[in-house]
Amino acid sequence: MMKKAGQVMGILLLVLAIVGCSANGGNSGNNSGASGNNGGNEEPAEMETVRVSIWDRGTAPEGQQITDTLMSRWINEQVAELGIQIEFVPLPRSEESAKLSAWMASGTAPDVVLTYDANTFLKFASQGGLAPLDESIEAYGQDLMENNKEAMEAAGTYEDTRYAVMAKKPNTTGPTMSIRQDWLDEVGMDVPTTVDELYEVLKAFKEQDPGDVGADKVIPYSIPAFGQSMKGFMYGVGFGLGMKMDGPGTQIYLPTGNIKDGEFHSGIVTEEGRALFETMNRFYKEGLLPKEFITDVNSQNHSENLLAGRVGFVDSNEPAYNLDKQMREKMPDVDWVTVEPFVAPDGSQMITAGYPFGMFIMVPKTSADKTDAVIKYLNWMSDPDVMVTLMDGFEGEQYTMEDGLRLVIDPDKKKNEISWYSSDLAIMSLGLPWYPSDTALIQYETEGEWFATKVVEYREIVTEYAEFQPLLTNERPFGEKNTSSLDAMLYEELSKIIIADDFDTAYEAMLKRWEQMGGPTYDEEVTAGLKEIGWIE
Repeated sequence: MMKKAGQVMGILLLVLAIVGCSANGGNSGNNSGASGNNGGNEEPAEMETVRVSIWDRGTAPEGQQITDTLMSRWINEQVAELGIQIEFVPLPRSEESAKLSAWMASGTAPDVVLTYDANTFLKFASQGGLAPLDESIEAYGQDLMENNKEAMEAAGTYEDTRYAVMAKKPNTTGPTMSIRQDWLDEVGMDVPTTVDELYEVLKAFKEQDPGDVGADKVIPYSIPAFGQSMKGFMYGVGFGLGMKMDGPGTQIYLPTGNIKDGEFHSGIVTEEGRALFETMNRFYKEGLLPKEFITDVNSQNHSENLLAGRVGFVDSNEPAYNLDKQMREKMPDVDWVTVEPFVAPDGSQMITAGYPFGMFIMVPKTSADKTDAVIKYLNWMSDPDVMVTLMDGFEGEQYTMEDGLRLVIDPDKKKNEISWYSSDLAIMSLGLPWYPSDTALIQYETEGEWFATKVVEYREIVTEYAEFQPLLTNERPFGEKNTSSLDAMLYEELSKIIIADDFDTAYEAMLKRWEQMGGPTYDEEVTAGLKEIGWIE
């Protein structure tokens, strides 16, 4: 009887254990109604944690954190069945270069690191700092190779080995200039078409204060600290003065340089570059730029002045329709419009579109044992349906489907829950493919006809004028070693030039430091690379 009682007790314990497991795992596949759920499958016995960089732009709404959001939680629900768990690690956008370099040098980088800069990728790959990905992609990356085919073919390899997964770029985009049309109407002027016309407009803004914000507060042209933010560029004025994008991209947000007599010259040493900084110096001296812009490293003052209605002109990654949307609730008459590229002295007009791919997604060599898990994660994210969920949310919660269109239910709710971080979380694609213009007018109708019209205007201008820049593949040992220090020097010196009492002296000091630090050698390596890819014949 004791033996039989033991057998019965064993059976009861086994049944209770099974019931307990079922109860604990019953909601493991819940994905808030989105497609692609786990179907109630149990999570793998062992989970592998993958630490993934995420840009931190300091834009989190009160009470929220970039590392713990609606979509980051959904991601972990979905990838649990792949045996992985994602931990997001903030990478301050304003400190990208310095922070990433420090991580890599100290061996403390997350398992996934990001950069938009081809020079940075080349440096890490050539110095042996990255883990090869070919075997993991062959085993687990079939979908990402298909979904991101064009981007993967364009870049991400070094000496026939793949060291980066490339985010795709479904649309042609680029930074644009925006101006207050309502201010132009007040001063009786048209949207400027040249840099000279811009100067006259900015002077009118300063003298007449069309926004009635106070003569001591009006900011005709706002920029934050140079080279520290995606909210402040000098592309528009630079292109308008004849600068080009004939060189590789850098962390200095102005045209990269020009080819003259078969040689590449970095923009800051060209006649056109000198004209740009002489113009910006003139703007500053005449009070057309913010007086303390060089200390605004986090764009806080820039953003506050924009939202307070004190600013008349900007050149940034933030299109006019977004500026309008942020401000119209408090200022119904605000009217930001996209400015077409200024006409350069040679008659050309252009906007930089960067490269035909998004960012470089890399695994540091210190995380070489995580490449399979990383590729599983990126392969999952490359699914177009996953990208729709990450960017637009869940049907019935953030959007409804009407005639094949995803229409936002509540723009403010979506912004608070998703939009402020979604483009930085969904790293496998720079946004979703645009609908055609006529369809986009319907798509954004719920946000107002004015908004839909401005979206279409921006897209049509960028599509017409955007140009890709060259992608170099040659070894550039000097550039790989010294680009970051050159960038740091230029951040400092170019800011000094803009605010200098004596422009010529400040500019010559920058040229001297450029020479001393080996800038001409950088240009020689770029020239060789441009010849190698046929950009220079």
